[in-house]
Amino acid sequence: MKGNRLFLRIAHSNKNYLSELSYNKFHSKMETLIPVIINQNGTRNSIIEALSIGLSFEYGSYFGKDMIYFDPFYVGGIDSFIGLREDQMMIDPIVKIASLTTRTKLNNKLFIDLTLNAANLSDIDRWRINHETVFGGGVVLGFRTLLAPFRMGLGISDDINLTGYISIGNNFDPFFFSRK
Repeated sequence: MKGNRLFLRIAHSNKNYLSELSYNKFHSKMETLIPVIINQNGTRNSIIEALSIGLSFEYGSYFGKDMIYFDPFYVGGIDSFIGLREDQMMIDPIVKIASLTTRTKLNNKLFIDLTLNAANLSDIDRWRINHETVFGGGVVLGFRTLLAPFRMGLGISDDINLTGYISIGNNFDPFFFSRK
């Protein structure tokens, strides 16, 4: 239960070269999972086998221009912003999301994630905690089966809306860079 992941995407369109308009878009997401407790002695007198802290930060920008409505930043879902439905929110023109997660591994097949999120909805690069900040959080129970991982969760947004999640299989989209 450790590792790092970095996603970067840059899109450029120039009106002079077979495009309807000119725009630039940058999207990045950095995730890290840091082990805190690892029960290596093999004894089963401990409830947890491992505990890790996860940090995630997502940033996207149109470089000072207004949002391009056919290519927005989507936010929400079990893998993006727990507490919101899948792609519930479009953020413009700058997306800033921070997440803090504790992952508790109970055994080789079962884990629990507790996550807190914050997304800033302002149109400037600086992060301000004010009325333009949306909070959410939730709990996810994951189980590794022979066929595919299974996760179910419950999230809550800052306006006290509950959202349930079910995820079967790995979240792997080889065309993510060309969609959304």
